[in-house]
Amino acid sequence: MPEDHFRADESINLHAMVRGLSVSQMIGVACRIGLADALGKGDVVPIPKLAQSVSAHPGAMRRLCRTLSAFGIFRVTKEGHLQHNSKSLLLRRDSVPSLHWAAQFWTMPSIWATAGALDHTIRTGGQAFDRANGITFFEHFRRNPGDGDIFDKYMAVGYPGRPQEAIADSIELEGGETVVDVGGGTGALLIDLLQRHADLRAILYEQPGQIAAATAALTKASLAGRCDMVAGDFLEWVPEGGDAYILSWILHDWPDDDAARILECCRKAMKPGARLILVERLLSEDPHECDAYDLLVDLHMMMFFRGMERTAAEFNALMERAGFKPIREVARKSQFSVLETEPA
Repeated sequence: MPEDHFRADESINLHAMVRGLSVSQMIGVACRIGLADALGKGDVVPIPKLAQSVSAHPGAMRRLCRTLSAFGIFRVTKEGHLQHNSKSLLLRRDSVPSLHWAAQFWTMPSIWATAGALDHTIRTGGQAFDRANGITFFEHFRRNPGDGDIFDKYMAVGYPGRPQEAIADSIELEGGETVVDVGGGTGALLIDLLQRHADLRAILYEQPGQIAAATAALTKASLAGRCDMVAGDFLEWVPEGGDAYILSWILHDWPDDDAARILECCRKAMKPGARLILVERLLSEDPHECDAYDLLVDLHMMMFFRGMERTAAEFNALMERAGFKPIREVARKSQFSVLETEPA
């Protein structure tokens, strides 16, 4: 095949990546109007009828659906009807895992603006989110409850890369233990752990604004009686009394100095024999052995929080600084690792 043909293919493929912002927004719009939920899993429905059910313009809806279908999301028939395929089913709220809330999160205005401020991060090492929105990530979601609700659902529902059930299956706990979920969000991981271990007790430690949502989730699961809710700031202190302390997807949000402070607070709270359990990505020292998605997440952590995904050596440097032994990898999935350590 002629060399200029290869160059043309590369140009087309790269151009498609450059224009990928439109694909992201198409998926986000489909979720915001509820398209995947309005279309039954086995149904084949005329697009104008679907447009009416989700309050969309029929002509615009037809063009959206056929373009999504061209990218492998939904299937448009020759007759102009729409049906699900394996990718579009992941956009339903009831899919496990579901990408519905992920699609809404990554296409909301504050996140979209952050992507446009990547130049600032690369040139200065500063946070693109703060630059674009004039406020820190977590403060933005505290002040904007609608965005905050989407973020909480995104974190709680699980998604490829952070499947809550797989994480719960990978954490080893013993009968009668008390587990402290530090920064446990709305309680999604603790619910899975409590359901798996009938004699487990738990403490969910979160900022005050999250406690009500976590209490509601634990109550709905009939587990509130086995879990104490404690409000506070893990950069300042962590509750005592746990046999196991869990930091699930916490440290990657923070630069080294703050990550070390969180670990030091855990260390001060831990009684003799207690252990620390981390759920994080574990990067290879060789970038060629890293999954491209993991490196993309590392870039996002830098843009949002000045955080980072870490190698084993980088984790161990934090552990030594905070008074812990080197980490042990007790479980490894394609999307995450479960790491354990205890006070040195």
